[in-house]
Amino acid sequence: MRHTSLRVQIAVGIALVAICISWVFTFFTIIQTKDDVRTLSGHLLTQNARILMNQLDMDMEKRLQFFEGAASLPLFRPPIDGDAVVAFFDNVERFSQNLDWIGLLDAEGKVLYATDPWLVGQTLTGLDLLHLPGDANKPVPVVNPAWPSRQAHPYLQAGLTMAIRGPDQQTLAILAGQFSWDWAKVIEQALALPRQDSASIEPLLLDKAGVVMVGSGAQLGDLIDGQQLAALKKRGWQRFHDDQGQAFLYALTTSHYHSPGWQVLLRQPVAEIAEQMSPLLLRLLGMTVLASLLAAGLGWWLSGRISRPITRIARAANRLSAGIPASIPKVTGVWELQMLSDSLCDMVTNLSKHQSALGVMETLALKDTLTGLPNRAALLRFMQGQVDPLVFLYLDLDGFKAINDNFGHQAGDLVLKEVAERLIHNTRDGDLAVRLGGDEFLVVLQLGPHTQPVQVAERILAAVNEPMESQWGSLLVGCSIGGAYWPKDNDDPKTVVSLADQALYTAKSQGKGRVCFYRFPGD
Repeated sequence: MRHTSLRVQIAVGIALVAICISWVFTFFTIIQTKDDVRTLSGHLLTQNARILMNQLDMDMEKRLQFFEGAASLPLFRPPIDGDAVVAFFDNVERFSQNLDWIGLLDAEGKVLYATDPWLVGQTLTGLDLLHLPGDANKPVPVVNPAWPSRQAHPYLQAGLTMAIRGPDQQTLAILAGQFSWDWAKVIEQALALPRQDSASIEPLLLDKAGVVMVGSGAQLGDLIDGQQLAALKKRGWQRFHDDQGQAFLYALTTSHYHSPGWQVLLRQPVAEIAEQMSPLLLRLLGMTVLASLLAAGLGWWLSGRISRPITRIARAANRLSAGIPASIPKVTGVWELQMLSDSLCDMVTNLSKHQSALGVMETLALKDTLTGLPNRAALLRFMQGQVDPLVFLYLDLDGFKAINDNFGHQAGDLVLKEVAERLIHNTRDGDLAVRLGGDEFLVVLQLGPHTQPVQVAERILAAVNEPMESQWGSLLVGCSIGGAYWPKDNDDPKTVVSLADQALYTAKSQGKGRVCFYRFPGD
């Protein structure tokens, strides 16, 4: 059989430990880095959404200020000069960006004057200022696709209304207008960051109900899932999967204007984030491989420092065992190796003096000091070289503790000795009775063609149950026995002893004073 040198084993062991530590550290670092990068990406996505929302709110604020200033002009209070109003509206339309129309309505919403003649005389819905949030004396932004427009896409319309009131707060007229803003351009400008990391971010503009007002053609007019929006409003960003199973990071922020309640939704593919991490992860893996190689080299060098003195000592010991005169080399510099060489020198010097004493000690080591029966070490030696089948009977005394408690350990020792004698008398030559410890014994039977293990076990059970006469009177103990077969039940003798012990506990659970043999599960 070929053996591996100590140096190789030490080097391989050190290298494997170092490599395992490095790779485990790398593995958990990668996982933690992915989580940290995802969290950071979510926060950055939320910040971008807020930046965009601020851009939109600032644009709305400018339009609100214009309407508030226009509504305060005397032009719109009785008596109203229609030609002057129309001229004012034409100038406003000429200099305002993305203005579909602007007009003056009466208190019931009927259009009196407008830049679009098609609207004059029509009554617009959704203009009841008493039901609009906020101060009715302030301009109120309202997203209302039902307002008529012949040019702008309905999802890109935004309406503004401003009540013109008299001294008694009675509504005299309503200044109203509808804008079709180039939201996509505003979004693009807001997300035009100097880094390329934002190229994969997709912006969506939602109305209060979650309908996409600005987005790609496939998404325009779609309704975003309400549960997702609720989760985003609670946390700011979240990870979801789309209908195709692709993972995205979503971030949401809402306008501070309750009406129309615009919401900016940004999303970024998780795969894009992972792709941005790839160079970092590759560098980390490269460093791990380099650390593994360095650890292997260090392990080889350290193993040489350890194994060389041991090799010299082993060679000297081999010469001595072959009868060739040799001396154990002295090792200095390493305290453990120096102690080893000194100990071997002393051992060689005293070996001849202690040879006979070792023989006596070996004999004592195989005997139980109280009963004289073989012990566990003797059992292991007995099993070496065994080829014939055996039966293991595991015995445990019932009522032994009560004798110890009531009469003392001397009475208990007497019981153990008597049990040992009865085991010897009820076994044959070639069988083995062993004391395992405490009140536990083991009988090993040679399994011949005429051997009846159950009958032997019951005979032992009856013998142990016989009363024992002593100075304390008649002592009575019971016995339970569990049995197992070697090598039928298992090839390992220790395992067979354990199986017999399991059978013993089965016998005890059935009422003690019984014999029970191990059965495979399902038998």
